[in-house]
Amino acid sequence: MSKIFDAYRKKVGEMSDLPLELGKAGSVSLYPSPGGRQNEDFSKLANRLLGLRLENRGSVLAFGSSTSGEGASFVSYNAALYLATYYHQKVAWIDGNFLSPQTKLIGQDRHSLASLLNDPGKVDDLITPDNPMLIPGGSNLRETRGL
Repeated sequence: MSKIFDAYRKKVGEMSDLPLELGKAGSVSLYPSPGGRQNEDFSKLANRLLGLRLENRGSVLAFGSSTSGEGASFVSYNAALYLATYYHQKVAWIDGNFLSPQTKLIGQDRHSLASLLNDPGKVDDLITPDNPMLIPGGSNLRETRGL
């Protein structure tokens, strides 16, 4: 068990129900909740990611794959949920899938990756209490490939 996990346990007492905690992570659920062994694996991944972070600085992580359906979005989304809900870190999950953006986020282009690439000044409008903050790719991602 890691030092981070032990510190969290001291803060909140006995172990909380992890699926219940993850279910509180916002109004849009993009993927089914991981089950069984996957919960432990995502907890280990989140813990390891926290260990890599420099003190008092944020981190940018990218998950990618060479073909559709390999699970990069599923893994990145669940890692973001664990970091936000279980480890109480401020997280923004950005859908950067240019070919097949997350359909459950379509229509929320006000603060999308495409709109931010086209107008970087909009980043100041991203302050929100949502955690994790879900940022859709946007409807015109193909037009932003050169940016």
